Amino acid sequence: MKGTAPELSVVLTVVEGPTQTRRCLEALRSQTDPPEMEILVPWDASIAEVATWDEPGLRCIEISDAPPLDRPDDEDTRHVLYDLRRSAGLRAAAAPRVAILEDRGVPTPTWARAMVNTLDQTGAAAVGGAIRCGVSTRWARAVYLLDFGDYAPSFDEHPTVSLSDTNVVYRRDALERVRGAWENRYHEPDVHGALTQQGEILLLSPVPIVVQQRTDLSLDRVLRERVAWGRLYGSLLARDRSTAWRLLRAAASAVVLPVLLPLRVLRREGKRGRMESAFGLLPWLFLAAAAWAMGESMGLGSPASTSHPGATDEPLGEENPA
Repeated sequence: MKGTAPELSVVLTVVEGPTQTRRCLEALRSQTDPPEMEILVPWDASIAEVATWDEPGLRCIEISDAPPLDRPDDEDTRHVLYDLRRSAGLRAAAAPRVAILEDRGVPTPTWARAMVNTLDQTGAAAVGGAIRCGVSTRWARAVYLLDFGDYAPSFDEHPTVSLSDTNVVYRRDALERVRGAWENRYHEPDVHGALTQQGEILLLSPVPIVVQQRTDLSLDRVLRERVAWGRLYGSLLARDRSTAWRLLRAAASAVVLPVLLPLRVLRREGKRGRMESAFGLLPWLFLAAAAWAMGESMGLGSPASTSHPGATDEPLGEENPA
């Protein structure tokens, strides 16, 4: 951010809103021993305030063809906008290493240097970091465990087949080889599936950490969000599948997921010695999982476009891929 060629491009996805995005920007500007960074904040008409930001090292990328967000509660359009913002940021990135954050996940002070060092030292195509929960409400903790429990510290560094799109860095050359998977709309299972199909290594590291700050959660918000995200995931699973397969999968999702997803959380947290804490969240876990299951079953009835090759068919019961 000093005017020299950037070593790291950081695509900061606005999800919570400009106020939270500002918090992430401050965290990025306060990094310890940072690499030369450029920060990219893609924007559309629903967050037009971003266009007025003019700061050194910051590029605000306009998405002129984004769909309008006519209603604040339109979770389907919100998710499309998130994907378009990430895609626009990746296209505009100039550095040989490209990271994606979202404004709900505030990076810790050593995040940027840890991302660069881990990527360079391991030769991986992509490195994902750990994710902590920074809000203590029941809904925030339940959603965190469902979405990001697999990334909770601590764990050993290891290869994987999937990474979160809220804390990840890519080698630019590897991204370019799978450009068709993200150029128009970024969805991380497509990108990571395409990379692994090429024999590339995806690595999960406990060192680069972001802290989830979901302060916007209520019963209504969680249920709407889970249904919308589950519907998107179901539509991706349904691509190129027969009607019989989709009907069977939809029935299985509706019956199994409301029980299976909370049980997976309890089993994982039990291995970490945190069973009592997770068990106390069981009603919230069940409601969120049931809403996801409803959405996934709905999505299986309307397959997504095949314009994004390389999608992976994750097994029944995988946690929220959004």
